Amino acid sequence: MIMEGQHISNSKVSIIIPVYNRVDLIEECIQSIKKQTYANFEVIVVDDGSTDGSYEYIQKVSQQDNRIKALRRDRLPKGAPTCRNMGISKAEGEYIIFLDSDDLLAPFCLEQRLSYFQQHSEYDFLVFSMLLFKEKAGDMNLLWNIDRKEDDLLRFLRSDSVWSITGPIHKKKSIEAIGGFDESLPFWQDLDLHVRMLIRGANYKKMMHLPPDCFNRRHNFDSISHKGSSQLNKLKTKEKIFKKIVNELRTHKVMKKEYDHQVVAMFFGFSYEWIKSHRHICNALELWNDVFKEKLVGSRNFTLGYICLVLKDIALSTNSKFLHLLHQAIKLMLPRLYWKKETFLSKVRYKAEIKTNP
Repeated sequence: MIMEGQHISNSKVSIIIPVYNRVDLIEECIQSIKKQTYANFEVIVVDDGSTDGSYEYIQKVSQQDNRIKALRRDRLPKGAPTCRNMGISKAEGEYIIFLDSDDLLAPFCLEQRLSYFQQHSEYDFLVFSMLLFKEKAGDMNLLWNIDRKEDDLLRFLRSDSVWSITGPIHKKKSIEAIGGFDESLPFWQDLDLHVRMLIRGANYKKMMHLPPDCFNRRHNFDSISHKGSSQLNKLKTKEKIFKKIVNELRTHKVMKKEYDHQVVAMFFGFSYEWIKSHRHICNALELWNDVFKEKLVGSRNFTLGYICLVLKDIALSTNSKFLHLLHQAIKLMLPRLYWKKETFLSKVRYKAEIKTNP
């Protein structure tokens, strides 16, 4: 997307792809990269122990195109964040894009991103729009999310994922400065990374007004990050991430009441989920007590929340209509934020005419 009279630099872009048993999809992903109008790139595919021939396919492709490199995860823990960190350590490019093995790039993706980074070289990363698809790029024509006049960090704190893992193009040195991905997280690693970057003051610019240049596949297959993880493990991981966030906010002295309130709302949601989905009242109350000990919640809301959690557990155990009604009454006394549900995707149709065939 170079404007007339403009010359794009020849900086190398490293595209890092973790893969696990995706032999049926990785070929389409690689082909979308090979069709790029900007040619100075390398593709680092890090296999996470595939048994379906994914690694062998990448080896074959790498022999045909020296821009493609096949690696195998050679250390623990297993998972996408470890693979991505290995890719970062091997990357030769000045810029990095993270791509999932089932997703696609539009042909103009690299050209568009390098062109605008050349105009905004002061930033650590730029963010571009993404479209969702099922079978063929453009078939859903729904945006991953939309830009709003609202604090991006606050949106991430309520799980409203402003951009996906492939949305940004990063300077390699900026990713290294943040320490890369947390390899202990089985999922939500991208939210953790984005939140850390925002809390630590990364300089960035959103380019959401430009044509979407990447595509996120929506299907029922498990990703590397989600495969084998139970709902219980997901809940524990969410708790871990938000405890990290509290530490990050305090360490870097990012003080806003809105952030504290949203973090408390998320913790109450986790406590409630312990009871509603897993019937673990002790875990729920222990977590809610920890929030109070950390002085994140005031006495009034803590007490109301505690009563609400206990009533929910007893009402579920006894199936008492009275206790259910009493629980609902207490619930209404808590801040609405504790119950406000946010979707991480905005179901907004992209109306502009663009080429969507990668």
